[in-house]
Amino acid sequence: MKLNKNLLIAIALCINITGCGNSNQSFINKTDNTKSKEKAVISADEKKDVQMSTYSNPRFGFSISYPENFTLDKSSDNDDGAEFRLKNAKLLLYGSNNVLDDTSKSLYEEKLKTITPESIEHKDIGDNYFSISWKDKGLVYNTKTVVGKGSINTYVFSYPEDERKIYDSISKQIEESFKTPGVDESH
Repeated sequence: MKLNKNLLIAIALCINITGCGNSNQSFINKTDNTKSKEKAVISADEKKDVQMSTYSNPRFGFSISYPENFTLDKSSDNDDGAEFRLKNAKLLLYGSNNVLDDTSKSLYEEKLKTITPESIEHKDIGDNYFSISWKDKGLVYNTKTVVGKGSINTYVFSYPEDERKIYDSISKQIEESFKTPGVDESH
């Protein structure tokens, strides 16, 4: 029965992705109904209703919200980060100790060197953070780094450019949820 249910979900997803005459793209969303997990397909018009979960890093103390239907793809052995995925969308999270006394400006300038200037859509820098959004090879990247005296916390959210209608608002939710209370301490 589980195989049949998964097959039906896969068929429904394929129909929605290929369009079938509908310009809305689809997004699979898991909802937790206390005891049972249920999958529902929502359209891009309903993207604000995406259920979010929270990841809290045990070592560096940062937390961030991510779509509930993303799965943990990788976790580090030393608890410095994790990677969540759903198909071609990825949320990479990590912390590091600030042993080189980096600043938001030094890391911002270093990151900009790795990005083609014409591909940058947004960039912002503050006293203890920077954020950059850019496009590369069909993907949209959004990153934010918060720098403290003791440690550095970063996330990078990437997703297919042709799925911006779905992921741009989710990216905003992720950015707003990124909390980094422990950056002034080494871990």
